[in-house]
Amino acid sequence: MSTSRTRGRPRLFDKDAALTTIQRIFWENGYSATSLDQISAETKINRPSLYATFGSKKDMYIKYLEHFAEMMGKRTEAAILSETDISRGLEKVFMQAMEIYRPKASKSDGSPMGCFVTCTAPSEAGADEEIKKVLKMVLDRIDQIMPETVETAIKGQKSQP
Repeated sequence: MSTSRTRGRPRLFDKDAALTTIQRIFWENGYSATSLDQISAETKINRPSLYATFGSKKDMYIKYLEHFAEMMGKRTEAAILSETDISRGLEKVFMQAMEIYRPKASKSDGSPMGCFVTCTAPSEAGADEEIKKVLKMVLDRIDQIMPETVETAIKGQKSQP
């Protein structure tokens, strides 16, 4: 009887904490201005372990574009559908967006740094076809989710006594 083992040593770092740090680095600097050496230094993970765990720099970046869009879509849906009045639901969406998108004077304090997608991806999309494709997918999803969610909320209002 054999037991399956993964190659190499067990991971000595918190993957979620590393992901949070990587996202912050991309958010602060954008894709092009972020180096793997910088990611390695700030996460305290050597480059081979970064590649083994997260893939290439582009893989990491694209993962965060998709993750950010998914998170924002869920927040939008939850905010709109949490209210019985669609106006209050939409107001909630825009207030949450302002909290996330409005940069404060000091970004080093963990405050919002603007929209991850629109602040970092458009400048990369012109030179990188894969990032361009993901950016289009993200923007199309945003364009789709808002009307669908509003329509769902309106139908819910009409069915209430």
